[in-house]
Amino acid sequence: MIDPHEQPEQPEIFIEEDHPPFWTPWRIVYAIIAIIIIIAFLTMVLWPAILAFGEPPPPPPPTEPLPRV
Repeated sequence: MIDPHEQPEQPEIFIEEDHPPFWTPWRIVYAIIAIIIIIAFLTMVLWPAILAFGEPPPPPPPTEPLPRV
């Protein structure tokens, strides 16, 4: 007869103890390159906007007075 209080057999879970590290030298190089590209893109896009909104607009060019009719 089956005992209702008996624990069912748990399958063994294979845990790999020897996994390679996440930050390998090539991943570090790729991360540095990605950060440089992101900074360059943000600088290229945002720097002109910061400069444009940070300064007052230039004065309009002088115009010649219209002749009287």
